[in-house]
This record gives sequence, C-alpha cells and structure tokens, in this order.
Amino acid sequence: MRSENIEASMQKTISYAQKTNPIWPFAAMLVNAKGEPLCLATDCAHISPLFHAEALAIHALISSGFHKERGRLTLFSTAEPDSLSQSAIYWAKITHDIDVAHICYGSSLKTINRLWKFGIDIPAEEIHARSQLSTIAFSRSICEKECDTLFIEAKEKQQGDHPAHGLLSTDESDFYTLF
Repeated sequence: MRSENIEASMQKTISYAQKTNPIWPFAAMLVNAKGEPLCLATDCAHISPLFHAEALAIHALISSGFHKERGRLTLFSTAEPDSLSQSAIYWAKITHDIDVAHICYGSSLKTINRLWKFGIDIPAEEIHARSQLSTIAFSRSICEKECDTLFIEAKEKQQGDHPAHGLLSTDESDFYTLF
C-alpha cells in the first residue's frame, strides 16, 4: 500500500473515531488488498470487554459472512493494538482464515498507558514475535500527533469512574460500519 493511501486510510479511521466514540476514540479499519475498506469500528468495551475496536471490526466482518478469498488485509488503528486485540487478530487467522498481514497504528501503547493506567504494556510487535503462525508487518506512528491529540482530548472529556456509562449507546452495531 502506498504511503499516501496509508495516511488517507488513517485519516478515515481518525474521523470515524471522532464521530462514533469521542470518549474512547480507539478505532480500527480493515481494508482489503486493493485498499478498499471492509469495516470500520470503534471501541465499545462498555458493552463487552471483548469489543476493543480491532476485535469488534473482526467480529463484525466475520458476522457479515466475509469470505477469505478477498486476500490479505491491512488493519489501521488509532492506537497500537493491545494484547486482547492482538489475540483477536491471531485467532481470526487460525479459526476463520482472516489474514491481517499489515498493521498501521498511530499512538503507541506507552502514550495510551500514560493517559490511562490499563496496566498491560506489551508491545504489539512483541506479541507478534511470540506467535508461530503470524507474518504481520507493522507501520508505527502513522498520523501519530493527530491520534495522540484525539486521546488527550478524550481524557479531558471523561468524568467519573467509567465515562461511557450513560453517554454511549449500548448497541454494538452503533460502533461499526461494514462496506
């Protein structure tokens, strides 16, 4: 994928995060080998702890009847995929032959963990390196400043113990778009 297409795809992912979940703007987009979007998703872990943006995008794609013959995929994410998301990517390949070959992300896990103390700071590339079946390429820091700003602004909007409750829909389909 050409660098201008990578940046345009990340911009689309950022815009979707701003529109769909400005409180938790973790967003992911899966595109096919031609660079065509298949699914955009944002975090809705307030509905299920399994629905991080990347995992929800995979779930929505599988639920839609996606067929593997579309080839290898690229995943764009506003933040470096965490261990749950990396596991979803790995298991999607094993159980559904969904082959994410390239991951492009904006903010690093270190940046995210400075804002929120989630406590799991295992870099995506380290998880990938321990996987025996994975051949994923990584592109880091794509539109990083914009992604960092997105998360800083989200942190400023948050109030209370869990800001999603009462502010965001409880219907997971509000957090993804299939193409």
